Amino acid sequence: MNFKKTVKEYGITNLERFSYIQKKSLAIQVAEMISNKFDYINYDYIYNKIISTQIFFGKIGTVENKAIYAYDDDTLIIDNSLTIGEIPPELLYECIHTIQDRRNKKGKLQQLGQVTFTSFKENGIALNESAVQFIVSKVFERENTVQEVYGIRVNTILTSRNILIFNILEQLKFVIGEKQLVKSTLYATDDFIIDGYDTITKTTFCKVKENMDRILFAEEEIISLKRDINENNIRKSTEQINENIKLIQKLYMECQIEIFKSYFDILYNTVYTIFDLTFYKNKLEEYKNLIGVSIYKENDFMMQYYDTYYKKRQEELIEKENQIKVKNDFSLVLLSNNIISKLFTKIREISLRILNREK
Repeated sequence: MNFKKTVKEYGITNLERFSYIQKKSLAIQVAEMISNKFDYINYDYIYNKIISTQIFFGKIGTVENKAIYAYDDDTLIIDNSLTIGEIPPELLYECIHTIQDRRNKKGKLQQLGQVTFTSFKENGIALNESAVQFIVSKVFERENTVQEVYGIRVNTILTSRNILIFNILEQLKFVIGEKQLVKSTLYATDDFIIDGYDTITKTTFCKVKENMDRILFAEEEIISLKRDINENNIRKSTEQINENIKLIQKLYMECQIEIFKSYFDILYNTVYTIFDLTFYKNKLEEYKNLIGVSIYKENDFMMQYYDTYYKKRQEELIEKENQIKVKNDFSLVLLSNNIISKLFTKIREISLRILNREK
């Protein structure tokens, strides 16, 4: 959305451009907040991205928004109720959007973090939004709490909207890596996505990313339906809300199973040593804490799948451990025999030299 449309849609008034001093102050604070939490993120990069952004104060008509980023024009609008020196989570969230902005030589936006812009549509919106939420949550050191949404219970650091999408992101982060996620999100690269292809296959990653967007759109439709509900459309609206909730539950469970199965199937094939085996076991057990659980036991497909998979793998891992130990023992025997053989050969050579001298 461009600057003019943003101003009109959100009822923004009293616009006032930031002075250089104000912009510099904001850039320093944001750069320090992010680089202090993630030491592999370059301070100067964050600072320069904020400095190069157009920033305005303005009275934002919508109560829930303290800041808005108009990405078409690379413009940040901050509600004039905030003061420089006060960086609440929602402002940091929009500041991160300005950092994510990557354009071509003609100034056209190509990528916004994990979002790729094409002629037809924007891909990866939900993935990017949840990644930004993760960075903000880490900066503000939010603690894990149990949240329940759409009949699904998850343990998460997020307390606002899109909790299920965020939980899927946490599962992707677990299997691919936090550092890859944060760097790729802030520097607007495809590294996290490409690593995802290697970790859980391209097919699985693309399906999960698409389902995250579908969940996001379904959640937005629920919000819209609830906002516009009245006595004339209550029955139809309620039916549509329930349909969207069922779709969200289905897509969410599918995402969990797809990530889990693909990751642990691929990882299992890399187990060659006792170290590999221990790593696999630990990851398998740790993953359980990430799983979203349905409050309706009969619909708890993921936990049922996990329990079955875990039991099967435990049996296979015992067998694999025995095979590794036998192989290691055999290797030790061969090594030992080889050492003994070399020792006898050496003794024989020395003996022959002694005998030859005596002659």
